[in-house]
Amino acid sequence: MEAVKNSNTSGNLFNRHLAEMDRLLRGVREDIHKKTAKKPEVVFLPWRAENWDSMESIWKAAKEDSAFDVSVIPLPWYYRDEEGSVKEQVQYDAEAFPDYVEIIDYREYSLPLHHPEMIIINNPYDQCNYTTVIDPFFWAKQLKGWTEHLVYVPWFVTDEIDIEQSPEDPAVYNMRYYVTVPGVVHSDLVVVQSELMRTAYIKALTDMSGEEYAEVWNKKVCAFGSPLREERNPGEGYEAIPVSPIWEQIKGRIREEETAREDNNGNQ
Repeated sequence: MEAVKNSNTSGNLFNRHLAEMDRLLRGVREDIHKKTAKKPEVVFLPWRAENWDSMESIWKAAKEDSAFDVSVIPLPWYYRDEEGSVKEQVQYDAEAFPDYVEIIDYREYSLPLHHPEMIIINNPYDQCNYTTVIDPFFWAKQLKGWTEHLVYVPWFVTDEIDIEQSPEDPAVYNMRYYVTVPGVVHSDLVVVQSELMRTAYIKALTDMSGEEYAEVWNKKVCAFGSPLREERNPGEGYEAIPVSPIWEQIKGRIREEETAREDNNGNQ
């Protein structure tokens, strides 16, 4: 019995220390914002330079939006071996991004301290990719606690899937590898390429979680399109990048959610 009491006392002491550390962290974060952050921050966390085109036009639209400070922080990642174990050599290809993209090294920016208004990711897998894995520090389940809005934009486009007409299609089965994964589940907003794919995502996620969560996915998954399907402007370099309308759609949906939350709080 005495051991149980000591255990409870230790647990309570640990929880108090944890709460105090959280309070101090919030204080430091608020101080950083007061001193350095005049505008809300938006952080893009691209996975692999070769996939940058999946978010580049959204980044350009955000960068040219004077209401936000925008940063790009490429993610470190690792290969897995044939048995699924993570290899030791870190992969980091920041130097492979276009020269016009100002890069911040992931070791020089604290997401928990800055707590950006929005984090935009293009890797949904966390631990669920069998060939590569991003550093666990940047898994979506972590990021969700370090931002007001976690937004997922896929690094790829797929052939359209009509899940209602072709439920036995192998493509429907394969959705488990990129839809019912942590980055989709934990994100506050999921951008997909079309209304047909939105329906497919919602159906797959509802089948995974249960009908009681259907409304959650219905609100979260949005058919805003994909930068990979946007036509580039004439010319080269930065000027060739279109200003994606997806950025304004993301902002609009977030404003709707914030307004609904405020109205709900006001009615309580």
